[in-house]
Amino acid sequence: MKKNVIIILISILLIVVALGGGYYLIQNVPLRPAPASSTIQLEPVESSDFVMDVLVTQKGYDENCKETFAGVIATFQELEGRLSRYVAGSEISQINDAAGLNSVSVSEETYNLLKQAVALCEESGGVFDITMGAVIDLWGFGTDTQRVPSDEEIASALEHTGYQKIVFDDENRTVKLPDPFMRIDLGGIVKGYATDLADAAYTEAGLSSVLLSTNSSILMKGPKPDGESFTIGVRDPRGSVNDYVGTLTIDNAFIGTSGDYERYFEMNGKRYHHIFDPATGKPAQNGLTGITVVHTNGMQADYLSTYLFIMGKDYVVEHLNDYEIIAVDDEKNVYVSDKLKDKFSFDQTSGYTLN
Repeated sequence: MKKNVIIILISILLIVVALGGGYYLIQNVPLRPAPASSTIQLEPVESSDFVMDVLVTQKGYDENCKETFAGVIATFQELEGRLSRYVAGSEISQINDAAGLNSVSVSEETYNLLKQAVALCEESGGVFDITMGAVIDLWGFGTDTQRVPSDEEIASALEHTGYQKIVFDDENRTVKLPDPFMRIDLGGIVKGYATDLADAAYTEAGLSSVLLSTNSSILMKGPKPDGESFTIGVRDPRGSVNDYVGTLTIDNAFIGTSGDYERYFEMNGKRYHHIFDPATGKPAQNGLTGITVVHTNGMQADYLSTYLFIMGKDYVVEHLNDYEIIAVDDEKNVYVSDKLKDKFSFDQTSGYTLN
């Protein structure tokens, strides 16, 4: 999707849509001399690469962006090769393939990430669970055999979930799934984790102004060289990729988004999305259609967007100011945390109501 480029006076408005995701990445770059620093340039360096099953876009203004961006993509490719359960031979695939049989030795990074993921599962009270692989497979998401299984099939698949069952051996750094049909899936945190690693790489390289999108996870590292903040548009869950309910302007923040519009299929007039409630084994249906989380940590933003989406509208509205969030419900209402109200600009023409 592309927006028309409109030249007004000396400003150029560039609108770039992150494919399939919840945001429009918007940059307003005035045509004026670049800052005196030799490491900053006016024209942004941009890259787009398909990795981790999404289009990853990077845009920055530092002279060494090109090399750093290439390094970030290499890191993402390594993560995918190690953490995706859909990649044969990955460490997660090895754990899943050995389910019910034996323990698997993994790298220190993977081991620590799994321990952190289980801690998040515990923190959520089981609302977030990295062992939903059997349920995901039953519904056929990501395949040509998407379907609505019977309640009996769902109940059977749920018997093969439960993060508490994962066996860790700290001394030998091994992981075991005692149930032969149990499967780990890190889709709820891995993109946020990737943005954390990217941020560290940008900082190490001295990059000070970067906008990164991994579809559902975004890093806004800024401000831009002209001193202006990055701005993103928050997607209208029931509109096209061109429609949004408002814009969020912020510096140095991680954004996580979850919604029923990102990956779904329809059957008999009903929408079935990919965010499963571990309590039911079905797509979460709790009154929300989309949620945006702002955080200082990418993995936390990713996790919280999933957790809060599953918890649903009633919980989110009650605890709105316990987080930095923008929530959209199925009655076309928009809710904004107090901490984000001065950073969020509501689109009065969106057809939604700001609460």
